[in-house]
Amino acid sequence: MTRTRAPVSAERWEFEEALECLRVISTSLRCVYAGEKHMYRAIAVQARILLCEKRPPPLLLRLYPTLKIARIRPIRRYRPGTFPVGMEHLSSLSVAGGKPYEIACMPFEITRFSNGVEDCRIQADESAPALALPEWAEQIITTQPVPLSIWKVVRQVADRGGGAHVHDAQDKLLERLQGISPSGGSAAASMIIGIGRVLLQLGNSVIRRYELRDGEVPLPVVDAPEVPASYYDEPYEKLNLLEIVPT
Repeated sequence: MTRTRAPVSAERWEFEEALECLRVISTSLRCVYAGEKHMYRAIAVQARILLCEKRPPPLLLRLYPTLKIARIRPIRRYRPGTFPVGMEHLSSLSVAGGKPYEIACMPFEITRFSNGVEDCRIQADESAPALALPEWAEQIITTQPVPLSIWKVVRQVADRGGGAHVHDAQDKLLERLQGISPSGGSAAASMIIGIGRVLLQLGNSVIRRYELRDGEVPLPVVDAPEVPASYYDEPYEKLNLLEIVPT
């Protein structure tokens, strides 16, 4: 006798799909940390599904409509000599022309290891009220080469830069975005890695909130890969994306 499995409810099915997206992000991050830099493209596609769809709404919002996320740190401007602790070295920067200026610091930090592997962390502003998912995705994460939101960076890579599609003409914005990283790599790739890490944490939180019913098998939580501890045994750099702003 063949036993027929009961249909999966739409809600359960959507949680399972989100879990698969998180697994792809986790595996892709592990590959990035092993030196496979191109895997940021796979992260961009999953970020688009979870965070940036238009119709239907993004998957995370469908699963948890009242979701709130910690704001990212706003882009901050400093005059030379006014940098906070840990950033004092930026006062040594000099700009030709002698005109007054400020330095704008983007809200993410890149760690570059001696073997060329890069990690990126989005810097949260825990002191500010959390944001609903759509507002969180519209926060400006960089003003270089132009002001771009988290949503825009994800869609640019996923829709035009090889995540799920390559445009039929070279994308000038993406070209500029890929060429401004302080590490010499791609700023677009770095930001996508940072966004992927946030989505792993956020997605797992949503899955934990799912109340299992009817004795269904619990959904597992996906681990967020970390850079191998041995990488820190060699010299490494902490880098920020900056913009010189005339005043």
